[in-house]
Amino acid sequence: MPTLMPDQLEEIASQLLQGAGAPG
Repeated sequence: MPTLMPDQLEEIASQLLQGAGAPG
């Protein structure tokens, strides 16, 4: 797996949180 940068991790985490917070 490619090494992820902290910035990328934060962006991905934010997207996951938004997706989980807004189902459908």
